[in-house]
Amino acid sequence: MKKVFAILLVLGFVLPLLAACSTEKDDDDWIGELRDKRTRDGAMLYVQEHRIKKAVPVLLDLIKKRYGTLKAVHTLGIIGDPVAVPILIEEIKGVAKKDSMEHDRMTEQIAMSLGLIGSASAVDTLLWTAENAGEMGRAGAVQALGMIGDPRATQKLIQVVMDGNEKLLIRHYATIALGLIKAKEAADALAYALFVDDESGANLFRDGQLSLLQINGEEAKAALLKAYELKNEDINKLAQTINLKPEWIQIKAINVMGQMRDGRYADFLMGEFEKGAKNEIVYELQAKVMQALSMTPLGKEQLSRLTDFFLKAPPSTEFLNEREIISQVFIRQNYADRLDDVMKVAESGDLTLKNVEGKPTPFSQWCFAAANVVSLLGDHTMADRFDAFVKEGKCKADIFGQPKKTPELLAEFNERMQTAKECGTDMNCYVGKLKSDRWPVVEKSIMALSSTGDKKYMDSILPVMGFNNEQVRQTTEYAVRKLATPEHLPRLIRFWIDQKVAKEYQKITENIGYLIAIHMRDWNYDSPEKRNQVYDEAEKIAGRRSQGKGAVEAELSTDKGL
Repeated sequence: MKKVFAILLVLGFVLPLLAACSTEKDDDDWIGELRDKRTRDGAMLYVQEHRIKKAVPVLLDLIKKRYGTLKAVHTLGIIGDPVAVPILIEEIKGVAKKDSMEHDRMTEQIAMSLGLIGSASAVDTLLWTAENAGEMGRAGAVQALGMIGDPRATQKLIQVVMDGNEKLLIRHYATIALGLIKAKEAADALAYALFVDDESGANLFRDGQLSLLQINGEEAKAALLKAYELKNEDINKLAQTINLKPEWIQIKAINVMGQMRDGRYADFLMGEFEKGAKNEIVYELQAKVMQALSMTPLGKEQLSRLTDFFLKAPPSTEFLNEREIISQVFIRQNYADRLDDVMKVAESGDLTLKNVEGKPTPFSQWCFAAANVVSLLGDHTMADRFDAFVKEGKCKADIFGQPKKTPELLAEFNERMQTAKECGTDMNCYVGKLKSDRWPVVEKSIMALSSTGDKKYMDSILPVMGFNNEQVRQTTEYAVRKLATPEHLPRLIRFWIDQKVAKEYQKITENIGYLIAIHMRDWNYDSPEKRNQVYDEAEKIAGRRSQGKGAVEAELSTDKGL
């Protein structure tokens, strides 16, 4: 009886499973369902997910018969089979000049699908579309030209960027496309884009910045210097129409020079810094020069000159901020050669200066900035000295705008140094400390591991890049710059996209995006094929497929307002 019961139990479990397996659809079943209006939408999703090339003839037939045309065109783009290009070219020529919202939308979708397929044979048609279609159709054509990356599109795209009568959305896509093409001859136009905005506040600044970063080289440098020296007449005329002062042209140009993170700008930036130290440029510009220096690779001699400046006591309160900014240069460059001198500034305690009312007042910004540098860059040999400094309590004045008291902040800095004391030179100890819930411990561990330059530690740092603390997030920028490899790109892109969606620490997230773009450029991962590959891998981490080449670059413009 038991045997009979066991057999029935097995049959009761196995037979339904076999029946389910026998009814499971294969690719041909799904392709067949494309022809049925009732099942078409679900079949489209399956074909897109699996990029089934066998479905292309059926999809082309649907387009000819005007059945589910928009979705069929979109699906052809995702599949990416060049076989579809001739039919799509024929279709776009038939709808591009028709004056209706429906035809304009169809033009846009066909153009985008041609871009996703990436065939250079579509370039001439897309250039014609960018000239003749409605607003949506032109936008799609311009995006597609960037996806394909063919230099034949360069002059048309420059024309769009410079056209003040064109819609800002289309100029936005054209600016991004020039970067994807790496059109070096567009450098002046991209510099011009830095200053384009509209009455709603939408602008092309980050688009231009990203594309200049992607083309890089001497052309980008020459264009930025030309703008800074007020020799780009197009920019100067535009500035006059929007009442933009010359120094703000220079401030924007300097800002982009810093984001380039290129040592070729170091001598120029140091020269402007020396002018600022002599009050030969306005303070706002000097502050931007120092911020740009923090991101620009500098030599030891240049960093030592900046240290000399930092070590001189600020003569008045307006110079306190300069010391804080210079301290960030040391941290971002991991410059620890003169920490003993910097520690002496911390140990000197609060600085008494006249406040805005002319009364002598203690200020802690200088000693606090020095303590920040030492606690983040110092090793275990300085731990006891730093501990004694904190206990002495000479650096204690409140800092305006800081939610915490200075002694409380310094106690947190001391956690960094005690972490260094505990771990010493044992990098495995720092790896273990990454699991801490204390931000100073995690931050110090990331900096210590990154300072080794050993790429293997990036795998340990990646899981804590989302730590909910601004200072830890800033330190991860250094890790990405120093330790990332091509193998880390999909996870970095996935992290970057998720943080954008969450709208967390947007400035830091934006900087991570620029670092990703720099790495992709330097590792030759910015061709359409390589981009598509790495984005697909990034999307798979989230359990979905990429919807097209160039998506990450398009999203880098965080404040475009479009």
